[in-house]
Parts: sequence; C-alpha cells; structure tokens
Amino acid sequence: TDTAIDFYQRSLQYEPNEPGVYFNLGLIYARRSDWDAAIEHYRRAVHLVPHMAQGHNNLALAYKEIGRLAEALAHFRRAIEVKPDYAIAHKNIGSMLGVRGEMDTAAHHLVTAARLQPDDKDAHFAAGNALRAIGQWQEAVQSYRQAVAIDPGFAVAHLNLGVSLEMVRDADAALAAYEAALEAQADFAGAAFNIGRLLEDKGRVDEAITRYERAVELNPNFVEALSNLGLAYQHKGQVDAALACYRRALAIRPDYVPARTNLELLLRP
Repeated sequence: TDTAIDFYQRSLQYEPNEPGVYFNLGLIYARRSDWDAAIEHYRRAVHLVPHMAQGHNNLALAYKEIGRLAEALAHFRRAIEVKPDYAIAHKNIGSMLGVRGEMDTAAHHLVTAARLQPDDKDAHFAAGNALRAIGQWQEAVQSYRQAVAIDPGFAVAHLNLGVSLEMVRDADAALAAYEAALEAQADFAGAAFNIGRLLEDKGRVDEAITRYERAVELNPNFVEALSNLGLAYQHKGQVDAALACYRRALAIRPDYVPARTNLELLLRP
C-alpha cells in the first residue's frame, strides 16, 4: 500500500482534481485505520463529485469510527439522497440509528436494505430485529422467515422467529421454529429452554423437564432454565430436586427473584 499511495500522490501532481484518486486513497487509509487521513481524502472526493454516493457512505463510516456521529449521519443521508436504492447506506444508517435508539427510523432503513438485497440473509435478520424492537411482530415474522428460507441453518434467526411467533400467539409455529434452531445448532441452550417453556405451557411437563435439563447441561449458569426446571420438578412432586435447582440458581445470581420467591414458598411451613 505504501507503493500505491506513492503512485496516487504522484498522479495528483498531474491531475490534482481527480476524484477517483482521492477516493482510492481514502480506501487505503481506512484499511489502515488512519481515519483522519481517510476523512481528508474522502472529503476531497465528494467535494469534487457531490453525487458520489459511495464516497459519502465511506466518509460517514470514517466519521463514525472517530465518534463524529452527527457528521456520519449527514453523509449517510446524503448517500441515500443521491442514490435512493443504495442498500449498504440504508443498512449502515439503520444500524447506527438503532444504536442511538431511533428505532422507528432505523427499522425503515433496515427494511429498505432487505428489500433491496432480497438474497442477503443478514439484511433480513437485521430488519427483523429492528421490527421486533418497535413491536411490529407480524412484520418481524416475515423478515425472519425470509432469513431462514435463505439459510435454513441460521439458528439465531430461527430463535428470533420463534419469539416473534409467540408474540402473535402462534405457539405451535413458535415451537417448530425453536426446534429448527436446535436442529441447526445442537448446543443452543436458549432454544432448548424455549422449547421447554412451550411444552410446559402445553402441560407436557416430563418433556419440558428433559429440555430444561438439556439447557442447563449446555449452559450450567443458565439461571432461568434452572428456575423453570425447579418449578417443573415441583409440579411433579420432586421437592428435593426443585430445592436443589432454586439454590443452584441463587448461588449463580442471588438477586434472581423467581428462584428466590419459589424457594421461599416451597420452604414455607
């Protein structure tokens, strides 16, 4: 890259207003994490070509790296203004707005990015997460379904699909989604736990116990699974096993209220 920089700098002696050279220098400095130099060259590129969408996007990313967020947002918006179908800029501004807590606008941009990149599972997953954050559960379901259609092995997308399906009161479909998550990732403790919850809700306590036990086996510090396992044991009349689960959960997290409450009720004379 030193040689490339040297050639680019020499070329600017002959063509001092060549925007592509400034843009390429910005790329090199960004790869080196020399953000001040990257910003200097990207700014020069977009000054020469104000409608250079990729230049504005890359300049925004560099500003973001040094914490100049207002300027980053301005250039992401400029990139989209000059190229409304620029999926990467929509994804970048959506992610940034999500971190800032501006979830409605973030969701708009992330959904747009997914629409523009229909074969990108990560774009659909990000859109689903943003839609969940603003309570648009049915729309989130559709986004997650698209993600897992592209990649059936996308375990966390199956899990989030299950959560969203629970929110639209489709417990059977949620259970299937959690099973798919566990099939995609056999050590996914969260999926095993959620399957246990739904099985217990259906009155299938023995099966729920098996799933809770698997969740705890996969993650010995999973206090929610330990507490639920204790309650399931309690429902089966296995008091000693229930007490052991509650105490183990509280040893990990002494302030975990469900385990504390269940333990106190069980010990009450």
